[in-house]
Amino acid sequence: GHGVARVALAPYADNSLLAVWEDKRNFRDGYDIYGARLDSGTSEDAAFGPNERIQDDFGGLAAQWHVAASGHVDGTLVVGWTDEREGQGDIALSWSEDGAWSDDLLVPVASGPAEQSHPTLVLDEAGHLHVAWVSRETKGGPTRIQYSRGQRSD
Repeated sequence: GHGVARVALAPYADNSLLAVWEDKRNFRDGYDIYGARLDSGTSEDAAFGPNERIQDDFGGLAAQWHVAASGHVDGTLVVGWTDEREGQGDIALSWSEDGAWSDDLLVPVASGPAEQSHPTLVLDEAGHLHVAWVSRETKGGPTRIQYSRGQRSD
């Protein structure tokens, strides 16, 4: 549609791909985070599945920006973005569990009074999550690149 921005791709599992984007279909409340899966396997005529809203219902009244995604060979998917539901930019995450998206999680080290934005995500070989983002103490202030690693718990 006319309100789609910033597509990101993440390979996962065996020959599968997740596309995520910022979507303006609910034009009153800023962008929402949507995605679609391409579970191609070995099929040459594979197509993306239906659109899935990734953010939870609580994010519906705030703008989301700067979407990023990462996938793992075991099928794990995680999506992150800048989320303004708390009044400033925070980094939020959602992950796919049994084909459904989790409730959103504001990353504790990437949320709070400072402005956090522009996340980048990587799931490493062991499934640990690496997140980097831009941080500013004040709007328009100097920027810092922040990094954190989350250990996978099974």
